[in-house]
Amino acid sequence: MFNPQQDDLYQFLSWRKKTRFLRRYGGPLLALLVFIACIHLIWQAYGHRTQKGKDNKPESRQAWQVKIPAKR
Repeated sequence: MFNPQQDDLYQFLSWRKKTRFLRRYGGPLLALLVFIACIHLIWQAYGHRTQKGKDNKPESRQAWQVKIPAKR
């Protein structure tokens, strides 16, 4: 009924129909997922940093300032 050339064409068109959604929306979906992952990681790091900063005393957060002891 079909010759081999028509059969190959039918298989190719069938494959194109199956992958149409991924080919059309795959790039934007991947970009959106990467953006959401970056926002999530930044949010986590910010939460960890603020939580860590609350536990410390104000003096320990300013470790770069050297206090010179008063002379007697």
